Amino acid sequence: MTSMLIRDADGIFTGLPGDAMRAIGAIRVLNGRIAAIGDLAPEPGEEIVDASGCVIYPGLVSTHHHLFQSILRVCAPA
Repeated sequence: MTSMLIRDADGIFTGLPGDAMRAIGAIRVLNGRIAAIGDLAPEPGEEIVDASGCVIYPGLVSTHHHLFQSILRVCAPA
C-alpha cells in the first residue's frame, strides 16, 4: 500500500457543492485515491508533499485539445 500526505496548501477545492467546496488541512492519498481531507497527521512511512503556496483542486490531465484548429483557422485550404 502506498500512502502520501499533501499538506500546507493555501487552499483545497474539493469539487463538492456549497460550503463543502472549500477545505483546509491536508489530503491523504492511499493507493492513488483520496482517502481523507482535513486536519491529518503524518503516518509512519508516509510520503509527505509540501504544497505551500499552492492551491489544490480536482481536475484531469488534458490529453485532448483543439490547438491545431486555432492555427489552421487562418489557412483557407485547411
